[in-house]
Formats: sequence, structure tokens, C-alpha cells
Amino acid sequence: MGSKERFHWQSHNVKQSGVDDMVLLPQITEDAIVSNLRKRFMDDYIFAQYENPPHIYALTDNMYRNMLIDCENQCVIISGESGAGKTVAAKYIMGYI
Repeated sequence: MGSKERFHWQSHNVKQSGVDDMVLLPQITEDAIVSNLRKRFMDDYIFAQYENPPHIYALTDNMYRNMLIDCENQCVIISGESGAGKTVAAKYIMGYI
């Protein structure tokens, strides 16, 4: 997939605030994580809406395509507090695949 190609769930006017995926932070420290969460919270962007990344089907589609293209196993780590929807997310992933 080319770098300019977009999925249907991606819009051209996606508001960016901090880093969506904290693995991509320049430094993985407590201060960096708290700072990123604070910035996203202050911009009212702490939770992703349906049209904005990360979306469970988009992540699953990307994982599935990489599995087929690279012929490598994939692992998805789902974390969160109690009641955050980890089990539901896992069901969506398994249903998609």
C-alpha cells in the first residue's frame, strides 16, 4: 500500500493531538506518557471516535494484511482498565479475521 493511500475510515481532516500510539513516543518514560495523555485530554481527544484512529477494524486490517504479505505470525496486545472493552475488542478482532 502506498504512503498516500488511505482507508475509508481515515479522513483528511483528522485532528492530531499528541501521539495516538504511545509506542511511537520519542521516549517511553512516565513523564512522556503523562504529558501525552494530558495534552490529549486538554484537547478533548483522549478517546478515539469512530472516524479517527486508532479504530479496532483498522488495526486488525493492518495486522491481517501484514500477516498475509510478510507470512509472519502477528500478536495483538489489548490492555486497559476493567470495563474498558478488552474482551469486546478481542471478539471484534477474531470476528474480522
